[in-house]
Amino acid sequence: MAIDPNDLVGIPIKDFITGKNMPVDVHLKLSETKFILVAKAGAPVDLEQLKRYENKSIEELHVHKDDYSKFIDQGLRIAGILLSHKDLDEHKKAQVLTKAAANVFQAFDRMNFSPEIYNQAKTVTENCVKLVEMKPDLLHLLKSITELNQNNSAHAIATSTLSVMIAKKLDWVAPATIEKLALGGMLIDVGQKEVPPEIVKKRRIDMTHEERQAFESHPYRGAMLLQSLNIVPDDVIAIVYEHHENAIGQGFPRRLKDLTMHPLSKVVCLAGSFCDLTFDINGNDKIRTASEAVHYIQKTLGQPFNKQAFAALKEIVEDSESKAA
Repeated sequence: MAIDPNDLVGIPIKDFITGKNMPVDVHLKLSETKFILVAKAGAPVDLEQLKRYENKSIEELHVHKDDYSKFIDQGLRIAGILLSHKDLDEHKKAQVLTKAAANVFQAFDRMNFSPEIYNQAKTVTENCVKLVEMKPDLLHLLKSITELNQNNSAHAIATSTLSVMIAKKLDWVAPATIEKLALGGMLIDVGQKEVPPEIVKKRRIDMTHEERQAFESHPYRGAMLLQSLNIVPDDVIAIVYEHHENAIGQGFPRRLKDLTMHPLSKVVCLAGSFCDLTFDINGNDKIRTASEAVHYIQKTLGQPFNKQAFAALKEIVEDSESKAA
């Protein structure tokens, strides 16, 4: 069926970011008057195909004008947060986390993780980076902790990515759950903006009792900050509140044990600790390899995390070692 070009509207390829299903029919422009259908409504978003289009300098795909509002209303949701067209415009101005993400992914590339699990996790995290850059309130929170320590954004992105990798190894498949996990991992430390900078910059071993109490309040403060925005899902807020807890009740701020922790928090608190050991965070004077970090968690710390999550992380690392050998 012939298509009138005047009935179509262009959508930047970078705006197809959900990794879910196309909400509407999508067309590729071949010439000023010729368009072809490249994806039908309901078809999965093929991110690899979109990247191939970008590599060919194709900047836009097209949808019917009557479908445009449906594309915006139903197509652009990450972790349950709706993105508007205004947000898409703002994203073009805001790309402040993308460079940090690129550096983190380079570090992960050197760890030789399974391409299947790693690439899936990388895509989810990239989408969450875009979400944060599109939402001024979320971006402000992450930028504020980056100002305290320039490595904070790298830690956030690394924790987000590794959390998804662990979840994939655990055979978690629900897209909404995976997205919430990734976003929670990225936002875990936003509460540090309400802790005095001189405390945040200290190593915990150098803190006084009062300073440690102030620092250990940041998970609660972060949860309250996100709750006040009225856009962040409760599951993400729970992750931020519990990201320093552990399975044996020796974490903070509430000393929760495995049975009382949110299921997503069990994964993120392990991922965050692993990234503390393998990335340069807060004066980490001994950056460990992936296998060294797993050994340290297991032997030195006594493996205080959820058993299933740790087994998944250990398998991921062991797979990477066998691949490197």
